[in-house]
Amino acid sequence: MIKHTFLLEEGIWRAEGIYRGADQKAISSEGEAKITHHAFLWINEGVMRMQLEKPIEIHNRYEIVPLAPARDFTSFIAINPTSGKLFGKLMLVDDTILSSFVSESGEYSGTEVLIKINDELYNNRGFSFYKNTKLSSWSMTLSRA
Repeated sequence: MIKHTFLLEEGIWRAEGIYRGADQKAISSEGEAKITHHAFLWINEGVMRMQLEKPIEIHNRYEIVPLAPARDFTSFIAINPTSGKLFGKLMLVDDTILSSFVSESGEYSGTEVLIKINDELYNNRGFSFYKNTKLSSWSMTLSRA
């Protein structure tokens, strides 16, 4: 199995790329994620800043169940200011971390993919929906700070 450095190791990661809302307009974005490990919980606290005339920040906090030995999947709960509480799964597949989530109400859902380029760099792609309507998609690069 490939050794992943994002999420599976503590650290700070910088993100930059493009965010697209439902209108498909490309918005330059940047942010960071801080990964901390505790005995029974991993925490990923992140912020994404959209570079608009009036900048917008999106904050997320993921509480991840640590991977059990010899396991390639786990679960998480995330708190999102728009969607509320999200329940998700993470799966490691070779060079990729796959993530899917759904809100407590079932109205919000999404998928995210993180592809390892090397120990210091991941490509990130994802999307989110509200019912059957696209909310957002993104294409980001994450680099270890």
